[in-house]
Amino acid sequence: MKRLKYEKLGVPEMTIEKNILMKNNVLVKARYSLTLVQSKIFIVMLYKLQKDEKRGMSCSLPRKELQRLISSNDSKTILGIKELLTQLMDQRIYFKEEINGGKNSVWGQYNLINGFEYNDKTDVFTIACSERVYDLLMSYLEIGYTPVNLSVYLSLKNPNAQRMYDLLRLWSNSKKIIRYDVEELKELLMLEDKYKNYADFKRYVLNSSKKALNETGVFEIDFKENKTGRKVTSIDFHVKDLDDRVYFKKNLNEENKDIPEKPQNPSESFFIPNEDVFTKGTIILFKKDFKDYDFKEEYLQDAFYDAMAALFEKDDVEKIKHNGYKYFKTTLLEKIDYYFKKDYERLMWENSGK
Repeated sequence: MKRLKYEKLGVPEMTIEKNILMKNNVLVKARYSLTLVQSKIFIVMLYKLQKDEKRGMSCSLPRKELQRLISSNDSKTILGIKELLTQLMDQRIYFKEEINGGKNSVWGQYNLINGFEYNDKTDVFTIACSERVYDLLMSYLEIGYTPVNLSVYLSLKNPNAQRMYDLLRLWSNSKKIIRYDVEELKELLMLEDKYKNYADFKRYVLNSSKKALNETGVFEIDFKENKTGRKVTSIDFHVKDLDDRVYFKKNLNEENKDIPEKPQNPSESFFIPNEDVFTKGTIILFKKDFKDYDFKEEYLQDAFYDAMAALFEKDDVEKIKHNGYKYFKTTLLEKIDYYFKKDYERLMWENSGK
């Protein structure tokens, strides 16, 4: 696998590998509009909440940690941080719910955060997440998620590029060409009233986001405009996502070799946990798509059966047929990431001697 040039971001590689938010796809596709610093605080809050779920719907952020997210010296003071968090309390997030079999939809409106407090003895801010956001954050396995590398996300210098990171990474695992309608993008970014002229939207949102994402070293992005008549109505994003979707590997140069790694070479006979669930066509696709995985590994079998159960429950079927294979494939890749992380953390705990 190509080694990414993470040093461009100025963050140690192992730190990058650990700072991963499994962002619920409903959150990814939500509508919200934040300033750069608000966006940084929000994403770090989500990460902290998910990392330490025992704390419930609030997370603690030392003032020094918040200051690292803030560029303006005036806002780095206690008063300045309080003002930023007060402004964040006033921001809203909108979730789209499909009804009537997808024929109609309803947007729901919620707070991003419910409140905050500051302890001057510990110099720590505690931020309370809204219940709706928290519930979605913690249910990412049931709904599906997009892995967000915080070190890449926080390196981006404008909030539109951060949102485009989410919206492109949502599909980059399964699609090389990702199409969005122009009006859909404006709606998701809440820019409907800001860029009436498409040329301005292209210059200040599309081109600037493309430049920012390409400069991270973990994307190769270009886009093509599609027109209806003379009007640009949709965008085809050609995306090479060079970042891993499994982040929790031990460095091969480290002494501990017991951390599981995604197999790179297929075994002599390709093992399938349960061949009977495939049709003749889908078993061919499965062998092609997952030829580099050794499903004799326990964590891969867990991922396989979890993805299989998700498809069967969703479509009420007992076979993986062609029309359901794409969902199975995407779900299985996500489950592999999840169980790989889980297995890694177990081994790290055992090797720590605790």
